[in-house]
Amino acid sequence: MKWIFLFLGVLFFSGCDILQFEEDKAKMIAQEKIAFEKKIKESKEIQLKKLSAQTQKDLAILESKRELALIEKEKELPKSACKRR
Repeated sequence: MKWIFLFLGVLFFSGCDILQFEEDKAKMIAQEKIAFEKKIKESKEIQLKKLSAQTQKDLAILESKRELALIEKEKELPKSACKRR
């Protein structure tokens, strides 16, 4: 019976950080911090790439609209010149 209580006690405390050394905890925290910062950096880079792609797309759309407007005006010029003569 004593062995069962001893086994259950060891099993219960094995999941706790009681037996873990402070250096191990500090290393683990440092590794988690580095991983978290890396994930944030990657997330920021992805967001910047998406923003850049969207900006390029918007610029292309504006450029095409400007070119279409110029073509429309060029088409109207000869018509209005002919009407005046």
